[in-house]
Amino acid sequence: MVDHAKVIEEAVSWIYEHPDERPSARDVAERATYSVDHFGRIFKAVAGEPLGEFLLRLRLERAACRLLKSPGMSVTEIAAEAGYSSSNFAVAFRRRYGASPSAYRSDPASAVPSAYRDLMLRIASTRSDETAARRLESVCSVRTIPALTLYRERFRGRYEDLHPAWHSFCIRAAVKFPGIDPHFIGISRDDPITGDPSRSVYDLCVEVPEGRGPAFLRIPRRVYAVYSFDSRVTDMIYGYNELIAVWMPKHGLTLGDGPSLELYRSDGRPDGSIACDICVPARG
Repeated sequence: MVDHAKVIEEAVSWIYEHPDERPSARDVAERATYSVDHFGRIFKAVAGEPLGEFLLRLRLERAACRLLKSPGMSVTEIAAEAGYSSSNFAVAFRRRYGASPSAYRSDPASAVPSAYRDLMLRIASTRSDETAARRLESVCSVRTIPALTLYRERFRGRYEDLHPAWHSFCIRAAVKFPGIDPHFIGISRDDPITGDPSRSVYDLCVEVPEGRGPAFLRIPRRVYAVYSFDSRVTDMIYGYNELIAVWMPKHGLTLGDGPSLELYRSDGRPDGSIACDICVPARG
């Protein structure tokens, strides 16, 4: 019997891992060897939203992220990357975010949800703060990370609710892969600032020597901008945004292909802090 949930999760993983291909609903369905209509019904039942809306949402959320965090890219370049002409992009973007792309970029503190306005103001002030610049130079770097083979389980929901999911995953991983020295890695698939935080997708992973099947993920060797984070888990969003929106542009780097990784160097501590390397694919 076909496990439709696994089929959909495999399709979702492929979509996230090939953003530059801008697949259509037909492309995704045919890759899964389903008719478009049948796959669309299954997708909505499993993922909770129509496939076409999911694809459009990801394209626009990625574009919104570029507008906020890639100052070196023009609006025209961002529109083209998302598969739009400038005029069509403006219409689609305004329909989703209630502002033109230029207005969204020029006043992000007003454009983003209220929960993230203080964050955007802090990022804006960090760009002109010499003390903050020196701090970032001490914790940020460029690193090439070798290819990784990961066993993963998927979490859907708010990133704030990840702690119990990580706890149970670590227990299951120890049972499933006895004898390995576990290196735990998180993959944040969505940016809660530009998307719906309640629909965020996150992969809980452990590095393994080998593995085949949809539960295993192969990350190729890539160049990353890396933030050596050691603070409260709730502050990780600041680490991500200082790295992407401040340090990377200063060093002529833009977002590269592939997912961002969280390479954990410690378990969660009693004070709510953790040590991990936030790794964002970079090019430049």
